[in-house]
Parts: sequence; C-alpha cells; structure tokens
Amino acid sequence: MTKAAAMLGRDDVGGTHTMRKTFGYHHYKRNKDGATLQTLFNHSAPSITLKYIRITDDEVQATLEDFSLLSVDWPAFFVKMGGVSKAERGKT
Repeated sequence: MTKAAAMLGRDDVGGTHTMRKTFGYHHYKRNKDGATLQTLFNHSAPSITLKYIRITDDEVQATLEDFSLLSVDWPAFFVKMGGVSKAERGKT
C-alpha cells in the first residue's frame, strides 16, 4: 500500500495495518460491537480491541446517554434469544 501510494504521489495513505485499524474503527462506530471485532482481529478481550482502534472510555460512555431498556421490543428480544415472552406464555 505504501509503495502504491508513493507511485501515485500520495503521502496521506498508510499501510495495510492502518487500513485494518480504520476498518475496525468504522465497523465499531456503525455497529457498536466490540466482541465481533475482537473475534475478527483475534484479540484476547474486547477491551484490547477498543484500545487498538482508539475508542476512548468517553466514547463508550456516550453510547449510554440515550439508551433505555424501556425502548426495547421485549417480545421480539425473547423470540430472538430462543425463549418465549410472557405475553406468548399467556396465550396457551
């Protein structure tokens, strides 16, 4: 990558490692899923992955600012998790 960038007269392009970190950063920002990135990067813990892609504690905390369990679609959640919701149990 570095050689290709140099051939194009670009000095603002990093190597493949930079691309890997950039992918991880943007994947996390879109999906907020450190565990999947941990697996993709073969890291031993999600905290290592977040540090690797330079996600700060403040950014993690910011994801909680407008989060509420009241907005969760609980019946759909239980179905997704393989269980049966209380509403479904009452129908039998």
